Amino acid sequence: MSRVILEKYGGDLTWIIDSPLDEARKALLELPGVGEKTADVILVNLGKPTFPVDTHITRISIRLGIAKSRNYREIQRAWMSILTPDPNRYLEVHLKLIQFGRDVCKARSPRCDVCGFKDVCNYYMSNVKTKTAQ
Repeated sequence: MSRVILEKYGGDLTWIIDSPLDEARKALLELPGVGEKTADVILVNLGKPTFPVDTHITRISIRLGIAKSRNYREIQRAWMSILTPDPNRYLEVHLKLIQFGRDVCKARSPRCDVCGFKDVCNYYMSNVKTKTAQ
């Protein structure tokens, strides 16, 4: 990747800051090893209005019913829609959701007992609440 950046951009990627979002994302995706999440992490950290989606955010989105599939773009659009009209919060919410996924909405042993979203969570309603009621 470093070689490509040196050869193609002279080692300088600062132009991304001034580029339109779609153009910057396209250029980043052309770099070896850069996928959607990596490109969006770079872009949101540069103040661009995009929302990176990782495994924690995917899991939370599906459990809450915000998304029906693991499709990156579907999940991204859902969160961007929820957070509209304030794209300045995308990075903050992205980071908080990752932490929430690590601490509370864990993959193997979610801590539904301490979750503030359990009353609106599809996962809790169908997997936890029904079992504790039996």
